[in-house]
Amino acid sequence: MKSDFIQLLKETSDIDRHSRWSETKRKIDSDPRYKAVDSSSRREDWFKDYVRKLEDKRDKERDREKERDREKEKEEVRQWIDREKEKEEVRQRRDREMEKEGVKQ
Repeated sequence: MKSDFIQLLKETSDIDRHSRWSETKRKIDSDPRYKAVDSSSRREDWFKDYVRKLEDKRDKERDREKERDREKEKEEVRQWIDREKEKEEVRQRRDREMEKEGVKQ
């Protein structure tokens, strides 16, 4: 019974973390899965639990996105450091070559 009701909520596409029970109830109250739950307070509790889980899921997704951004930034810094090292190595080789040529002349 609960799983059917939760499935009904999942199928109601415009439910998000800001949804209100009073508005959602009007949209789904004709569905047999809504009517199968004998207690209005139970329906509301399950709705609130569902919305809370949506918030938790959104928060976790946001955390994963922030972590991806941090990793991307770290990788960009590593690449920049590698490019700078390469530039410095080229400068040092050029300086050594110029010193050798200066000694030969």
